Amino acid sequence: MDEDIRLTRRSLLQLIITVISAVSFAARRPLVASPAADDVAAEGARAGVHAGEATSLDESSLLDTFLRRHRIRPAHLSRASGYSRTFLLGLRRGHVHPAPWCIAAIVCACRQLTGLGVRPDELFARAVIDHAFRAFPLRDLAPEQVEELEAAFGRRVRRRRA
Repeated sequence: MDEDIRLTRRSLLQLIITVISAVSFAARRPLVASPAADDVAAEGARAGVHAGEATSLDESSLLDTFLRRHRIRPAHLSRASGYSRTFLLGLRRGHVHPAPWCIAAIVCACRQLTGLGVRPDELFARAVIDHAFRAFPLRDLAPEQVEELEAAFGRRVRRRRA
């Protein structure tokens, strides 16, 4: 019983990682914040998206249901829409609220990937679309951006005055 316990840097590091993993698994959430959360917040700011209160599961699952039904992988939607997979995950989970131009880009990407006439209300709940138009002013958009919105939403987009 005179065995010496040799504690090396490697074994100490393995012990720490094991403890963090076990505690994180028990808590069912990561203890250390991942850099992906910062990426989502930064891209959300670029896309004009509010982070904050999550939407209900029904609102966030429309996009997921559509992607599963049409067998569209998030990587393909990411490439076609120009938004990262982590940002799209935030949208699908309802952690971020999309801007009108973000909804338009995703609708156009789904149209391109499926070859169908996809409408915004097939991908997002009406409340999410209404919130997008209330939260983000359209008066600052360039005319070509307004044309893109009108093409995606299939109706004339009204600009509010300041």
